[in-house]
Amino acid sequence: SNMLDELSKPYVETAIAKGMKPAAMLRKYPLRMAFNPFVADIGNLLPAMVSGSVLVSVVLGLQTIGPYLLTALKSQDQFLAAFVLMFVALLTLIGTMISDVLLMLLDPRIRMGGRAR
Repeated sequence: SNMLDELSKPYVETAIAKGMKPAAMLRKYPLRMAFNPFVADIGNLLPAMVSGSVLVSVVLGLQTIGPYLLTALKSQDQFLAAFVLMFVALLTLIGTMISDVLLMLLDPRIRMGGRAR
């Protein structure tokens, strides 16, 4: 749906009117813009894999970090619970950094640093 939305924008019609080849125009403009929401969501994917596994592993009885976190919270083992939560926070930071770098490479309007005056 993002791609269909981008194809109806004026810059696509302008590129076609100027004689740009359709395949090159698709790669250069609308495809890169349509990927922005997906790439921006990568930051949430890494911690969601760990936190979502808590429910799945408890229900299925798998020996992953999920049951250990639940046991640590029930027995008030603050060090193990804090480690798991800090690990999820670290995954959030890493995921956000990866998505920011990919967005910077994908979209030329996004750059590191502020605007030069």
